[in-house]
Amino acid sequence: NSYQKENLSNNTRYYWTVEAVNEQGTTSTTSGTWSFVTTLDVPQNISANPTQIYEGEYTEISWSAPENTNGFLYYNIYVNGDLKGNLEETSCVIEDLDHNITGHEISVTAVYDGLGGSRHAKCNVKVYGYGDLSITVKDGETPIKGATVVLNGTDVFGNAVEEFTGLTNEAGVLVKNVKAGEYTVAVSKFGYE
Repeated sequence: NSYQKENLSNNTRYYWTVEAVNEQGTTSTTSGTWSFVTTLDVPQNISANPTQIYEGEYTEISWSAPENTNGFLYYNIYVNGDLKGNLEETSCVIEDLDHNITGHEISVTAVYDGLGGSRHAKCNVKVYGYGDLSITVKDGETPIKGATVVLNGTDVFGNAVEEFTGLTNEAGVLVKNVKAGEYTVAVSKFGYE
């Protein structure tokens, strides 16, 4: 025999027993007690703002609370599958992400009293790096000290990078740490074309 119960609430543990009843209506045997947990509601609409950052920057992750918060305790926050903490709010700041242009997977689960955690709601955050741009200025094989170098460009997000102006050292070199992107360089020095 089977029995189907409809309109069960999510985030709920239900218990049941089975009783055998004879023709006279007397209970002859009773089973042990069993239980099951209905579907645990998952946080919704998870998003990162921004979804692309540079090392040293942060992103804010936000989501909507599950529709049914029956038994809700807190949210677990994961970065690439590693638990980073838990909180009751529906947003948090994620910092200290390493360079990863394919993206870090940020996920959130809702944890319910005595029921465990829901499935993961996920989003992705790409983290770009910095690099040293080395410019060497020479006249033939002779390094030019004090040449003015003007650096312009855009980062990988298409944002204009603040113009930088600097002078070459005795070896005719200027090194500047820049965000990943595309740059143009203009060099000038009085007395040179």
